[in-house]
Order: sequence, then structure tokens, then C-alpha cells
Amino acid sequence: LIHANPPNLQSNIQYIRRFRHPSRLLEEAGYYLTQLESAVHFLLNVKAQFLKLSEEEFELYMTGNHPDQNTSTSSPPAASTIPSSLN
Repeated sequence: LIHANPPNLQSNIQYIRRFRHPSRLLEEAGYYLTQLESAVHFLLNVKAQFLKLSEEEFELYMTGNHPDQNTSTSSPPAASTIPSSLN
């Protein structure tokens, strides 16, 4: 989600939930929509205590400055890069 940065993500999810025929939201399609909603909710609501991190360590991870990330070749994006479409 963070890398793709789809525009108007939450309004698109709401549109699908409101106007897609309920029978089309069963099985696989409904599963994928639920997973997408869960990922968006997690990104919008994640807190240090949920991850059992100190506030300082959480901020280091969220800004992309944690020492463990500097040793890897590809680090996850910082919280400041979370797309505005998720808000």
C-alpha cells in the first residue's frame, strides 16, 4: 500500500462496500477487500505500545533511522511517506 500509493484509497473502499452487490463480496473478492481494509486500518492506527516498542524506538523505525534498517539493502518506507490517500 505504501509503495503503490493508490489515490483516494479509503473513498474507493467505501464505494465498493456501499455499491457492490453483497453476493459479489463473498468468498475471494470479499477476503481481499477485508485484507485491504485491515492493512489500511493498521497503518492509520499503529502505535508504539501495540508493537511493544518504546516511543523512541518506534519513532526511529517510523522515520527510517533505526540502526537495524541501515544494515539491510532495502528498508521499509518511513511513516512520513505514508500516502495521503490513506488518511
